[in-house]
Amino acid sequence: MKYILILLICFGGYYVTKNGLNFGDVEVKTHRDIYRKMDASSVTSKEVIIGFREHSTTLCNDQGLQAASGKSVDLCLENLDKFSERCADSILGSGSNSFSDKKAVALLSKRFVNCVGVMGI
Repeated sequence: MKYILILLICFGGYYVTKNGLNFGDVEVKTHRDIYRKMDASSVTSKEVIIGFREHSTTLCNDQGLQAASGKSVDLCLENLDKFSERCADSILGSGSNSFSDKKAVALLSKRFVNCVGVMGI
């Protein structure tokens, strides 16, 4: 029994070392990646926009959410394409900012989603 416990601890330690502590090299492709990367370092404005657009696209493709807000998926995606650059500029500015505060990024994400009209507001 003691040997099994030691083996489990060794394999657990290997797994955490191999998979769980690799925060610094996170490539931001999704909204969730923004927050994963922020666990170890800051994120750039460009990475934030990539995550915000992915999140907005996911919300646009939710047929139930779009039906509840009185819009179609196609209209939502069209608005996202039309307004995302302007909304990104107005919310984040044109500078190359970096962000390390998760609450601030979450607030900016909500502002972006509202600005591009994903929620029908």
